[in-house]
Amino acid sequence: MASTLDIFRLLIPEFEDSSDSVVNTALELALTRFDTSNYGEMLQQATVYMAAHILKVSKDSRAEKMAGLIGSQFSSVKEENLSVNRMKGSDFSSSLESTIYGREYLELRDRCVLPVAGYSTYGQAPDES
Repeated sequence: MASTLDIFRLLIPEFEDSSDSVVNTALELALTRFDTSNYGEMLQQATVYMAAHILKVSKDSRAEKMAGLIGSQFSSVKEENLSVNRMKGSDFSSSLESTIYGREYLELRDRCVLPVAGYSTYGQAPDES
């Protein structure tokens, strides 16, 4: 079976210039963002899309800061001919909607996790600890 890093490299060409160290750090962070027990054999893909989302948000955030648009209280900013809209709301799903990788993660999540009582399609009950 391919490593999660190999799958990342295959599915996410946008970050081909990112070092293995950077990608592996994003993959590790991704595993802290969701309940890994819900994904079964799809865990690597879920991790890859979450890591790509983390990297994309980080990249876009740096670009905004360079443009001087760092005021998080704004829902939109307009400066002469440049307009940047910020997503309102800060819930987890709204944040994921902001990137193609987050939307891919949400689609995968919707296929793997049943909405009733948090059970996954892999038959695992939610952690009750």
